[in-house]
Amino acid sequence: MTVPTSASATLTIAATPELLYDLISDVTRMGEWSPECTSCEWIDTPGKPGSRFRGHNRRGPARWTTTAKVLRAEPGVAWRRQAQLEAGLRATLEQLKRFAEAAQVARPDEPQ
Repeated sequence: MTVPTSASATLTIAATPELLYDLISDVTRMGEWSPECTSCEWIDTPGKPGSRFRGHNRRGPARWTTTAKVLRAEPGVAWRRQAQLEAGLRATLEQLKRFAEAAQVARPDEPQ
């Protein structure tokens, strides 16, 4: 059996890059739309590069907590964080006329 080394998902949303940035960078709301993350709270100053937050997750009977660090935070442009025990999340925002695209790319081969 071959295990994939990367995965990606793209979603087009009728919103401005600034609105999308506000949504994905507010980690305290992640539990509202994530199928796995139940809640997050900031450990350090919210939303700044280098700031950390804790995420609480569940899948079936499994429960775990991860600590993540913000790697990039540019309102309306880009948001990136790296968490323990996972590949990381990269979200880039680009305005396409009146639509914006939020892309999440997970690459297990990227350095932690």
